[in-house]
Amino acid sequence: MVTIYKIPVLASHHCPRSISLMLKIAWSSVYAHPLPPEHRFPMEKYTLLPEQLLYEGTVRECNFFEPVPVAEQYIINTHTTGYWHRLAQLQLSPAEIRRTGFPLSAALVRREVTIARRHHSRRPLMPSIRSRHEHCGGTHHAFTDRGEGFCLLNDMAIAANYLSGKRVGPQDTDYRPGRSPG
Repeated sequence: MVTIYKIPVLASHHCPRSISLMLKIAWSSVYAHPLPPEHRFPMEKYTLLPEQLLYEGTVRECNFFEPVPVAEQYIINTHTTGYWHRLAQLQLSPAEIRRTGFPLSAALVRREVTIARRHHSRRPLMPSIRSRHEHCGGTHHAFTDRGEGFCLLNDMAIAANYLSGKRVGPQDTDYRPGRSPG
């Protein structure tokens, strides 16, 4: 069971099959990473949105699933080994940390690794469900050798590499000047 603040999210067997197979939403408590007061990133949206969806009846508890962290092999298939090891060991330079926009911590790295897995943790579900959504904005602004724009890992490139079985470079279609790794 996952708890979204006061709302318990139960396993899908507590929902009628027709409802639980219609929509799956990846959500984890690690998405709502604590940040210093007055930080400019709106982290609270990761707890407010699922609460609101449940409150208004748009989804039921059984529509949520919790992704597990991505295996290191998929990270290294997308990002340089040197960057990944510096990130995982919390050894980024102050300039690299500043570029990400987040204070670096083990919990933040765990969050990014979990976000990166959400795309392919639902792969076995794909044939049987009609729609899949992520409740965490993509972390697709990371480059192969550095993080940037509130992104430490490129979740979309990791998922593409995993699903295709080949190395796929990051392609950013969410264009913002100065924030495109693709």
